[in-house]
Amino acid sequence: MLKHDVTTESSADNSDAPPGDEDQSKVISSDEETKSIRERIVSIRRKIHKATVNAVTSRWNYEEGVIYSIDFYTL
Repeated sequence: MLKHDVTTESSADNSDAPPGDEDQSKVISSDEETKSIRERIVSIRRKIHKATVNAVTSRWNYEEGVIYSIDFYTL
């Protein structure tokens, strides 16, 4: 879905091209593929952000509990 299958021909056809270069006429890239990749990246980042917010909130609640217990025992 994200990457189209590309058949590669023998290296004799591309002997002038450096290794790793692909013939651009064989690579199929579309707006749908770009949009799908972008949505996937945003989704992954949102999951990370949500997990980070939950961790920070838990940490704040813990620290607030520690501060209140210290204040209670110092009185």
